[in-house]
Amino acid sequence: MLPAPSYNGAMDASPPGKFEYELLRFLSGQEDLSVRQIFEEFGRPRGFVRGTIVKAVDRLLKKGLVDRKKVDGTFLYRTRQDAERMERQLVEAFIKERLGGRLKPIASFLAQSEDIDPSELEQFKELLDEMET
Repeated sequence: MLPAPSYNGAMDASPPGKFEYELLRFLSGQEDLSVRQIFEEFGRPRGFVRGTIVKAVDRLLKKGLVDRKKVDGTFLYRTRQDAERMERQLVEAFIKERLGGRLKPIASFLAQSEDIDPSELEQFKELLDEMET
């Protein structure tokens, strides 16, 4: 990880939207990238124009979800956290803000859903077992 003082970014409390989340997932598996690189590797293949990518990266910077540093006159961006930690925080925010901290709706969803991968469900059960010990 690069030293924090070379980065900047202000915090905005709003959680990332669906598109921003997809962009964060893409960035989490990358090294530092310029907006041009992000557009070429993420935006263009999905049919987005460069301006959409510029605005999305700017929103993520303002929300404190990406870091930025200047190298040879070009800004480079990277996520502040790995994908697993980011997902954990998004789920936590969803549970607290949308479900009022209640877990029953999630358990109900899992019990009734037919689209859940059995291996994912097994991993979930193992995590629950670990929590109880």
